[in-house]
Amino acid sequence: MHYKELPSQERLLTLFNYDPITGILTNKISRGGAKAGKACGSYSKKEKRLITSVDGGKFYVARLVWMLHYGEDPKELVIDHINRDACDNRIVNLRAVTVTVNNYNKEACDNPKLCVFHNGAYQAQVSIKGKVTYVGRFPTQSEATAASLAHMAMHKAFHKK
Repeated sequence: MHYKELPSQERLLTLFNYDPITGILTNKISRGGAKAGKACGSYSKKEKRLITSVDGGKFYVARLVWMLHYGEDPKELVIDHINRDACDNRIVNLRAVTVTVNNYNKEACDNPKLCVFHNGAYQAQVSIKGKVTYVGRFPTQSEATAASLAHMAMHKAFHKK
């Protein structure tokens, strides 16, 4: 799906309840086939995201959650699932980022050059301009990914000056 304007926070508050701890969005009222009190969103294999309908339009659940919680439409930004689980819509797992930053999160452990499992731990490393830099060893894939992303962001910030 491409960017389209989200319904207002006020409209979403009339339709949904959101639990930021569990990340579950539920219907306040029955509408169409959606029953009040039931979790909303169906998983789209094509989009690899939870999608739900609002006023005739289809939206990613994560974008609706962002609007409900923060009251602002992320517009052209992508809502990134930090832990890479597209069904985990806890607010602490979501961030509004550019497509480029979102792709770093996808690549960090999909690309064995950036995050590898070695001797019982995840090794974070980054390749910048053809040079591989060791970042550290971490007990979880998500920690190694975060370290790789932080290192790349720091490198970019330093070289912008």
